[in-house]
Amino acid sequence: MARRSSQWLLAVAVVASVVVQILLLHHAHYLRAWQLALAPAAAVALIAAVALRRARLSPASLLALLAVLLVAPTAYAATTWKQPVEARSRRPARAWWAATAARSSAARSSPPPTL
Repeated sequence: MARRSSQWLLAVAVVASVVVQILLLHHAHYLRAWQLALAPAAAVALIAAVALRRARLSPASLLALLAVLLVAPTAYAATTWKQPVEARSRRPARAWWAATAARSSAARSSPPPTL
């Protein structure tokens, strides 16, 4: 009974992880190839992990499953290294900081409004 429930728990965890990863990758509007490849690769790794649970290859199949589930976060992180993902301003950070500091100092130096 415990083995069967652990298999179900593993399956639910893998399916939930794959769904969340696909939704996050879809929300980012890129890495569409990973969205298409993630579900079949995770399904194959899950079937191997369940089928080989009593064999000597069980740790290897679980490691392969973990590797498949880490592909999408790694791909997402690698793309953010190349260039900023959500650049809101085309000005350099120093110019933005100087403009913000000037506005806040001007607001502090003005007299308070009278009623």
